Amino acid sequence: PVGILNADLIREVNFYTGAFPTDKGNALSSVLDFKLRDGDMERNSLKATLGASEVSLASNGHLGKKTSYLVSVRQSYLQFLFDMLGLPFLPTFTDAQFKLKTRFDARNELTVLGLGGIDKMKLNTKADDEDNEYILSYLPKIQQETFTLGAVYRHYAGAHVQSVVASHSYLNNRNTKYQQNDESDPEHLMLRLRSTEQNTQLRLENSSSFRNWKVTVGTSLDYSQYSNTTFQKVYTDRAQTFDFTRLDVDGFRLAGTSQIRIGRLLDAFSFFQHHHMFGKQAPFKSIRMVKVDILTFFNRHVTTVFVV
Repeated sequence: PVGILNADLIREVNFYTGAFPTDKGNALSSVLDFKLRDGDMERNSLKATLGASEVSLASNGHLGKKTSYLVSVRQSYLQFLFDMLGLPFLPTFTDAQFKLKTRFDARNELTVLGLGGIDKMKLNTKADDEDNEYILSYLPKIQQETFTLGAVYRHYAGAHVQSVVASHSYLNNRNTKYQQNDESDPEHLMLRLRSTEQNTQLRLENSSSFRNWKVTVGTSLDYSQYSNTTFQKVYTDRAQTFDFTRLDVDGFRLAGTSQIRIGRLLDAFSFFQHHHMFGKQAPFKSIRMVKVDILTFFNRHVTTVFVV
């Protein structure tokens, strides 16, 4: 697999398996946190790379005296390699990302991030030998687009840092399959899946440091939307058709977090959230959940969960 992030732009990666920081309190199991480099404030540069599966173009530098930038675009040519090897599927991807950071003065800065990708997988019907015939009989054609756009404003006031974070994420997925891969006749349609996911988030946070003590308090409001339309025809001893009506689920989540850290000795974290989901097909109208207290002591932690 090829990651959507260009590794040349990554500054550091943190992997959390528990005792998540306050801004990641909604995680279920683990968190992989990527931090990107800042652009070069002294000179502009351009880098082109030709790899085994893709070609990429990256640039970093500055726009004026206060703004730095990073930008990267990649285009794969895997479909040509897979076609030459006679494989039954032809994947291709295009992705782009950027980072803009503006330091208005010593106390205020704004960072804008963007990430997007387009993935397509076509079927190589020319590779219809005996080994590939079975794979071509069930593998669907896949198209997917995804993007994330966000901004972070930070105000530095001595020992206190206030942050305002806004972001929006979008995923559009489409799977299509025709019997014998013949798209000329609508009656041959076996699978048509269309799904979209969207999430919009606003988070406010204050972090204060007092010698070895660090106290962080924040609140966030999320709006999520999911829709799905699926048509599927299954052949067993007889043909069966499953035509699922459109599924639409929307929901708000309001969360509050707090965290107290004393050097590396103790890390206490609390998290509370309230969900409200709506829509004709919503499985539930509201959830009151979850207060989690995590105490870390010498790299050992105890978790207490209260469900209301």
